[in-house]
Amino acid sequence: MTSAIIMALIGGLFCTLFINVHFIKQFFKGLRLCFVKTQTKDDEAPPNKFDFSFYGKSDGITFLIVQAIFFAIGFGILFAWYYLSAADRTVSQFIISTGWFIGLIHILNWLVILMIDESSRMFKNFQTPKGFCSSALIFSIGIFCISLGCGIAGSLYNFNHQQEATTFIQEDDVPIISMDTLETLQKEVIIDGYTTGNALYRNGKIIVPISRESNVSYAGYVVIENNEPHIIPKTLRYTPEHCTANNPCMVARNNMPTKIFFGNWSFQLKPTENGDDEVYYVCAYGHYRWLRAGRVVEGIAFVNAETGEFTTCPINDVPNWITGISE
Repeated sequence: MTSAIIMALIGGLFCTLFINVHFIKQFFKGLRLCFVKTQTKDDEAPPNKFDFSFYGKSDGITFLIVQAIFFAIGFGILFAWYYLSAADRTVSQFIISTGWFIGLIHILNWLVILMIDESSRMFKNFQTPKGFCSSALIFSIGIFCISLGCGIAGSLYNFNHQQEATTFIQEDDVPIISMDTLETLQKEVIIDGYTTGNALYRNGKIIVPISRESNVSYAGYVVIENNEPHIIPKTLRYTPEHCTANNPCMVARNNMPTKIFFGNWSFQLKPTENGDDEVYYVCAYGHYRWLRAGRVVEGIAFVNAETGEFTTCPINDVPNWITGISE
């Protein structure tokens, strides 16, 4: 949450025209005047040391209101981008994935100021300083082009280094379920709002996760042995189908905000000493070699589907009960 807010604040600031050579120059000029003694005649009032000579009073208020609106728009969208989508909070994410959006908002901001500048009757001869608009436009186009350029460069890197993007444990076996078993499964399970997930092999068994359509909680899973389904009731509160707070991706992101998670969260069963299996959702994590290209898997992240407990392990120490993860 904290990292998402910080990145959204920075992105919101970049959406405003405060990131402008002329405005920054005037800001530091006014800041310097705060620490410089100014000499005035006895009959004159001391000048406002923090006067940026940027706009008149009414024009300055108009400018600040417009920038506050665009800051709020940028902050709100970027916060939803980083937090609700559980995006990684890295420099490459900021530049490549959201840079084009910031560039577009910055251009829109510049167009609004330009429109106000030309509507002199409404805004009392509102005029931007010479060179201000051109500087804003150059920044807008620059950050937009950098974002797209880095994205294209990353795609070319992956195209030329395809072997680096496939370092994942793969699932080779596809479970085969007879029609009679499917009919039995439908009669016993798909009732009262419950639905089945994709069948998969786990620890030598065919497993079919079952869930509620309302996403309130998972009912558990079905074990199919000798074409006979057996329901294993579980209360799984942390699954990929749940809301943001109870989603394994969000749990992992709150614990590892700067890591990259590759692929979908995979359903796994961990055997215990008492014979009951614990349900986990696992996913590979790591980083990119260059920009957003060249995946490097560092390890596996685990989220307990019942308790939400989060753990990790290096890629070389993956336990044998992990039978496969998605790419």
